[in-house]
Amino acid sequence: MEPLRAAELYVSETVESGGAWLNTPVEDVASTLRWLGLSELDVEDAADRFARIVRDEVFGPLIGGMTERLVRDRGRIDEPIPIWPDFDEWGDAGRLWWIYVVALATPSLVEHYRAAGLPDDIIHRTLSTLKRHVGIHFRKWGTLGVDAGWWMIPIVRAELLEVGSLQFHRLHLGVSTLAPHPWFEDRETHALGPGFRQGDEALGVHIPDGADLSTSALDETFARARHLLATVWPARTRRLATLQSWMMDPRLGTHLGPQSRIVGLQRRFHVTDRWGEDVDNVVEFVFRQPVSHLPGLVGRTSVQRLVLETLRSEGTWRDAVGWLDFDGPSVH
Repeated sequence: MEPLRAAELYVSETVESGGAWLNTPVEDVASTLRWLGLSELDVEDAADRFARIVRDEVFGPLIGGMTERLVRDRGRIDEPIPIWPDFDEWGDAGRLWWIYVVALATPSLVEHYRAAGLPDDIIHRTLSTLKRHVGIHFRKWGTLGVDAGWWMIPIVRAELLEVGSLQFHRLHLGVSTLAPHPWFEDRETHALGPGFRQGDEALGVHIPDGADLSTSALDETFARARHLLATVWPARTRRLATLQSWMMDPRLGTHLGPQSRIVGLQRRFHVTDRWGEDVDNVVEFVFRQPVSHLPGLVGRTSVQRLVLETLRSEGTWRDAVGWLDFDGPSVH
């Protein structure tokens, strides 16, 4: 289905009630964007276009309906997360609509997290994801927009937190959209027990652009995440943290050596013999270029050279799956 039509269907139940969000004063939108860390130039650009874009017959209803649906769906971690391409081809409305959704939803999201006892520094760090994705979009295209705008969905739904170097996404194995796939078969999960079964709660780990993967940073990240998430999202049984990423491909360990920070990250997880075949994501994350630019890419680092050599010889990369025990033995 054409992505814009799919987005309209996704918000079809909340378009009418979402219209109230579009009456938010532009001054409030600008103030929120400043708090979120956008540059003054970007804030002014977004604010200047707000009144026109929320009246747009296509993107106005999308902005209001999406804001309403994501606020409504907080706590519903199995609601689908549609992975749409960015809508830049639709002009400034297509580039900016995610900025407005995040800005409109942020005040209630901050209240939600404060009520749950989350510290302000974690709230702000989590919501700085918008600023990061705006920066990536500018590096790629030289315009104001949000790269991989669909990633704002778990942010606004309050099911993803950024702690230290990593993001932690609350999910159910085998059910939630971003659960690791492929996973263990049913006979294997039966033998492995609680924590591995379909429907068991887990935490999907994600690596933000520019993350510090040093040993000390990761030690601090996991220590604080375990402390915070035991309160905000308490576990009822054994809970795993899973990571499916281009960084988990075991071939990286052979080529990069034991001192590599990527290899150090791998060693924290039990890396399974399961993976997804991938080209688009590894090119995007390693080069910050669309896969269409692959033929002309030049490897400037050891990782980039390995990725290019592998893609050109084998045609694909492996997004391998790893897991670790997240919570202490008291919840097993």
